[in-house]
Amino acid sequence: MTEILVCDDDLLQAQALAKVVKLAGEFLAEDYGQSVSVSAMGSPREALAYAADRQVQRGIYFLDIEFAKSEMDGLDLAEKLLHSDPQGQIIFVTTHSELALQTFQRRIGTLDYIVKNADLDSLQERVVATLRLALERSTQLNLVKKQTFTYKVGRQLRNINTDDVYYVATTPFPHKLQLVAKNLRAEFVGNLKQLDQECGFLLKISQSCLVNPKNIAEIDLRARTITLVDGERLKYARSCSRQLRQLKQN
Repeated sequence: MTEILVCDDDLLQAQALAKVVKLAGEFLAEDYGQSVSVSAMGSPREALAYAADRQVQRGIYFLDIEFAKSEMDGLDLAEKLLHSDPQGQIIFVTTHSELALQTFQRRIGTLDYIVKNADLDSLQERVVATLRLALERSTQLNLVKKQTFTYKVGRQLRNINTDDVYYVATTPFPHKLQLVAKNLRAEFVGNLKQLDQECGFLLKISQSCLVNPKNIAEIDLRARTITLVDGERLKYARSCSRQLRQLKQN
């Protein structure tokens, strides 16, 4: 599901544009295999609260540039949204196309500018074309994400290829996990249960360990152990025996 936020301080205009965007999303959904959720907001504060509450990532944001009823303009809003959603895509819908230079000066990567006062047919065509490009980028980002394991050390996000991950295990310290990968051992803050839900490439072998099946060299069903490609041996839980037996057969 791709989250799309439309924000304009004229809520009626935001809702009208949201309808156009939703129709475009439904038209393009089959091409990209992505359903869309479109929400209309009447203020920057509302948009930020919504994005934070839903923890939106890789969202698509249609924003007005000038908000007469707010101390925050569309450029400020875009910066704040991109701070929490670095891979989000910004589309400005405005009557002030001359403000494009400011987005460059403030280093806001903008996908497109759509003129507000365009006639409905032109607006629909432009929205479809822009949303098509946004969904193409979103599809590419999703593919990269599937091939990348991301973990956080301090305030720094680090990425490694999923094929290089050997296993992730709990540590004696609450909320801290150990990552063991090719030429790498690291500790990071995380939750193993949540990781199990989010990372389909990892296999649960106990309450305290998730393993990448691609890096299992041997499975000993009698001893209930697995040996990884680097020679390290791990014990697996009796409750996971069926999965490991099936994995060995395959």
